[in-house]
Amino acid sequence: MATKAQLEAELAELRQQLAQQKAAATAAAASEAGRGSVATDGGLSQHSSDDPVSDPDNPDWEEQLQEVLAGLEDFPQKKPLLLALGALALGYLIGRSR
Repeated sequence: MATKAQLEAELAELRQQLAQQKAAATAAAASEAGRGSVATDGGLSQHSSDDPVSDPDNPDWEEQLQEVLAGLEDFPQKKPLLLALGALALGYLIGRSR
């Protein structure tokens, strides 16, 4: 069994690694933001052409949408009780909003 001192040393090492990863992610995001967007139109930024979310003709996006829709088509057969409870909750929320 590990001692308290060993666990505290491991925790300190893990915290240091986490801090390094956060710093690297922040630096990568900053360099990506500086390279990928251009401030125009009163401060609004345009996404770069390599951003898959901003490209409506991206086939990956269309494939992901098709997968989600296929999963939703199978949902009533796989989990009918959950579907009924969801419909009931949605109806209740819509009714309470008026």
